Amino acid sequence: MFCPECGYKIEDEQARFCPECGTCIEEVESDAVSEHTVGECSAHGFILTNCRLLAEKLGVPALQVKQLIEQYIMARREDEMDYLCLDVDHYTYRKRGFLGWNKSVSLRPDSPWEEYMELLTDAVEQRQGVTSGEVFYLFIIGSNDVIPMPRIVHPVEGMDDRDIDTDLLWAYPYGAAMVEELKSLHILQYDQQLLVGRLPVGEDTGFEELAGYLQRAAQCGWGIPIQEAYGQCDPHWQRVSTRVAQPVTPMLRDLEGRVPSACYAHGLVLSPGVTLQHLPHYFHPNASIYYFNLHGSNAREASGYYGCSMEQPPKCHAVMAPAFMEQCGVHNVVVCEACYGARHIGMDRNHSTLLSALYHRTLLFLGSSRVAWGDVDGAQQRMPQPQLADVVASTFMEALGNGYSAGKALFIAKAAVMKADPHVSPYSVATVAEFNLFGDPSLLMDECSEKRAGVVTDPCGKLGHAQAYGCRVTQVEKKGSPSLLQQVRAQVDANVREIHDRIGQYLYAQYGIAPREVDQVLRLDYPDGYQEMNFNYKVARQEDWEEVVTVITSTKGDIRKVFSTR
Repeated sequence: MFCPECGYKIEDEQARFCPECGTCIEEVESDAVSEHTVGECSAHGFILTNCRLLAEKLGVPALQVKQLIEQYIMARREDEMDYLCLDVDHYTYRKRGFLGWNKSVSLRPDSPWEEYMELLTDAVEQRQGVTSGEVFYLFIIGSNDVIPMPRIVHPVEGMDDRDIDTDLLWAYPYGAAMVEELKSLHILQYDQQLLVGRLPVGEDTGFEELAGYLQRAAQCGWGIPIQEAYGQCDPHWQRVSTRVAQPVTPMLRDLEGRVPSACYAHGLVLSPGVTLQHLPHYFHPNASIYYFNLHGSNAREASGYYGCSMEQPPKCHAVMAPAFMEQCGVHNVVVCEACYGARHIGMDRNHSTLLSALYHRTLLFLGSSRVAWGDVDGAQQRMPQPQLADVVASTFMEALGNGYSAGKALFIAKAAVMKADPHVSPYSVATVAEFNLFGDPSLLMDECSEKRAGVVTDPCGKLGHAQAYGCRVTQVEKKGSPSLLQQVRAQVDANVREIHDRIGQYLYAQYGIAPREVDQVLRLDYPDGYQEMNFNYKVARQEDWEEVVTVITSTKGDIRKVFSTR
């Protein structure tokens, strides 16, 4: 049990006073977090937070936060989800050594990652003693200033973003060694043991709003009711979006023939055919699932998502604002492919669609912390091929519909990205790292609780392959490089210009993109001898937003893949 005043973990069940602060605990009921029988529940996990820092941010006493979390744990036990609270502000390790001494720690957001991993490893080992072989859930409550969000060096060469915010590290509670394994991204070769979700707390989030989310999540512990869906996409991606949205297509509204063709296609709202001015007439406030395949921006004052016109060069328009998520009238799930679609660190609801959604009716939000990539509609004879972010979104929605929990659905989605790329390119690794789940990862859709046991006892396994992410990236050419250097590179890669010309013809024929100078050419060499060329073209730019099309070819110039930033 835990002291109700300071949160100290008390090992002696007969204790009348807290050995840390002296508070009388004689009449305090046994702590629901530690006294129940774990065998009663079909799913198990941890709530990871720092109660003191969380309370300071919310402006309430720490005891009030602890009681709220305990109430949520009690409520979730009614639907057979067994959570244990790990308060990193005051965590006591199990008895160790010959004399059975305890070790207590108090971690801060800037504490070494090794200390966080040791704490999590200890907690998992203790629970594995009674739930052997199980994959656990990890529900993180708090933003980066409460429980830090790891960052890794961006795997894709030449990106404006040097790093990626990711909760990937938390999925591998194997000890301090995982910190280095995350840096090298060899962590993907380990079995994932935790299914992770995070509930961020914005700069304007209050205690009542946090309590409101937990209350709604508890109400939907047996499943989030499924009714209707809403989809909105950039018109350049309407055909690929149609394929991605197939798991929820039957729930999309049929507006065929009732609205202009520039505003609607196959159940999806097209933007900027529909802009913020028109969106009130198209937005569906009572949908259970929202799917957005739009552009995003990392500009500080930017908010919501954007769509591009079909003209050349395309112009960017604001087409979705965070405030629209405040109109939602039913519990829902959001799946977003936009670049920076899940940005939230240091932000409020007016600038973060994620925060606006979670603190109204949204219970689960899947989105990217950095630039995301997906397929682009080509000529009519070309079948769109969902890639990277497209695969994540489609597989996640399909897995939810098949009865998997959100945490398991995200693992399945990330595994699908890696499976589709046997050589594990930097783009695949970046996609796996940057897409994070927000909300309680144990939640299910449509009252699928009877499948819960099968979901959580099924081992997650490895995301990566035997040599996950080991390619060597060499810059061959970059726009603005000195002419002499370009000439030297041209001698080394004599066919680069020929390939560039061939790509120019292909992009114009398939996508209507006029020939332009290449911004960057990379050569990727994989450990198994496989090679490919990477050509990046900026096709549109407006203020703090730009669209980049990437063409992947063989070293001989055979075009293998084409995708664009979201």
